[in-house]
Amino acid sequence: MIGLAGTLGKGSRDVYDIGIDAIASIVPVPMSLQDAVADGERLLIEATERLMRTLILGANIAAARMGRDR
Repeated sequence: MIGLAGTLGKGSRDVYDIGIDAIASIVPVPMSLQDAVADGERLLIEATERLMRTLILGANIAAARMGRDR
């Protein structure tokens, strides 16, 4: 399970104890709360795309290694 949050603050790692495997912030640069809320949908979409690209990269690396190990 992956959790996306506005920011990762003190105690954010506590979610690992309840089954969240990874966490990431949707805010890629410092910005005001007002701007983050106003752009929330776009920030969430962009963060999801970054996360999915990372997962795909990991899957491709794993597949390439498995192909070499045969």
